[in-house]
Amino acid sequence: MALSSQTIKKILFKNNIVNEEEFSNAEKESLRTNIPVQRLLIAQGKITQQKLLELLSAFFDIPIFNQATQALKLEIIAVLPEITARQKQILVFDHDTVKNAYKVAMVDPTDIETINFLEEYLKGDIEPYITSPDTLKFGFQLYKRRSSENFEATIAEKIREVKGSLSSEQENILENIPLVELVDTIIGYGATLDASDVYFIPQEDSLKIRFRVDGLLHDVISVDRSINDGIVARTKTLAGLRIDEHYKPQDGRFRYKSADTDLDIRIAVMPTLFGEKTTLRLLAGGHSFLTFEELGMEPGTSEQLQKALKKPYGMLLSTGPTGSGKTTTIYSMLYLLNTPEVHIVTIEDPIEYIVPNTSQTQVNPQAGITFASGLRSFLRHSPDIIVLGEIRDKETTEISVNAALTGHLVISTLHTNDAPGAIIRLMELGVEPFLISATLNAILAQRLVRRICPNCKEQYTAEPSVIQEVQKKLGLTQNQITFPSILYRGKGCSLCHNTGFQGRMGLFEVFFINEEVRNLIGTRGLTLDALRKAAQQQGMITLFEDGIKKVAQGVTSLEELLRVATE
Repeated sequence: MALSSQTIKKILFKNNIVNEEEFSNAEKESLRTNIPVQRLLIAQGKITQQKLLELLSAFFDIPIFNQATQALKLEIIAVLPEITARQKQILVFDHDTVKNAYKVAMVDPTDIETINFLEEYLKGDIEPYITSPDTLKFGFQLYKRRSSENFEATIAEKIREVKGSLSSEQENILENIPLVELVDTIIGYGATLDASDVYFIPQEDSLKIRFRVDGLLHDVISVDRSINDGIVARTKTLAGLRIDEHYKPQDGRFRYKSADTDLDIRIAVMPTLFGEKTTLRLLAGGHSFLTFEELGMEPGTSEQLQKALKKPYGMLLSTGPTGSGKTTTIYSMLYLLNTPEVHIVTIEDPIEYIVPNTSQTQVNPQAGITFASGLRSFLRHSPDIIVLGEIRDKETTEISVNAALTGHLVISTLHTNDAPGAIIRLMELGVEPFLISATLNAILAQRLVRRICPNCKEQYTAEPSVIQEVQKKLGLTQNQITFPSILYRGKGCSLCHNTGFQGRMGLFEVFFINEEVRNLIGTRGLTLDALRKAAQQQGMITLFEDGIKKVAQGVTSLEELLRVATE
């Protein structure tokens, strides 16, 4: 269940958060996109998720479920079947055996029908707590952890079944039931761990299965290499690839669905010394956009970025290394920009998520579609907004700049270490300074850091000597950046597989191009240091400063920040 828009409206009006017109526009957009009105208002920066929860809590006089202070335990949440918890958007997180009262986190604590159902099902009193859908999703992962505890034993049994069945010449490899179940089990376990990638890597005497979780690779299991051909054939079949081609790279995609998992999976197959290597990229199916707040953006940074997005033409660049979340952020921008009044086209390599009511094209050099040729062709279709997967050569850069000059809003990515560095990179690609100053609206730089697991988070006091050592290593003085004295870390628990981390979030800096910066770009002998100084003078929060804020808030650890945000 979810709170009605009228209830949200009443609470927001009472607290002067939005006016009639703003809420009416959000309601219309909610009907068009099927996105809850409160998520749209959060995305527009009208209110934060935490503030909304606080207002709802005060309005209903119901406490907020806070993961930071309430550790989740499998034996408690398991009193309710997973399918019921998901359908009703609830989570049982505590049980007072003396009073026989269950504490239940709910998206809609006014749902009397669900409360009555729980009282009957659990044979006890119910104490409702209010929470957000994202918090519930985290709790639901405990159900998955339980089902995946015996993964290695399950895989070993499946492999024995596969080897036994494949030994029969009468069995068609593509219809082999144990093989199908084996691949499904591995993908399902990857989804359980929130893995972004699953790797099947053939070695001389084994097949190594590895998962990438929160950006880091983990060895999961090594199995008999003899089953690799079967796994390759099964995944190729799912993606509609040629199963008789073993000497050329192939790429494809397919949809994976189970009882509680919906994934879009990209597959890449590559011949190697010991057989074909298969990599699966797991993407959330039916992707719903993430708000800037959910990405980890601070309110001031979000405001600057939204200001740049409101401009009808010009260029907005997202920078950062591979795997820093640039594509996810651009899709979030797309969902904000995707209104009936504008025509949006994209050229991507590859297309990761489907965005309704847009024209998306994938780079295909064999068909003559490159970033440059695709962009040139799309300009004949009178687009208002152009999203370009990457600017990587002089030709693409020139066409992009010309498009931004002629009334189009161009959004693209560039590989630089920070936001100011993108201007120098454009000059290296041959763009004249006066064209950069005329077209560039803003530059976003980002990194991804792991979140501390809220289920096992603990705080500790940082030793002054450690802080001084870090400052010395980074060449910082006490006046430049103040490190918090109270730090946080994850002890490790079953929910985070004893890593102390669960999920990731972004670090961001937005370099907004104002008149002072435009004048600076046109000066002779422009340096990166001069651009960084100008960015700081206009109040830009750097990646590292954003990270320090998140360390102080207990969202990530100092060690994780130093790993990601230092060169």
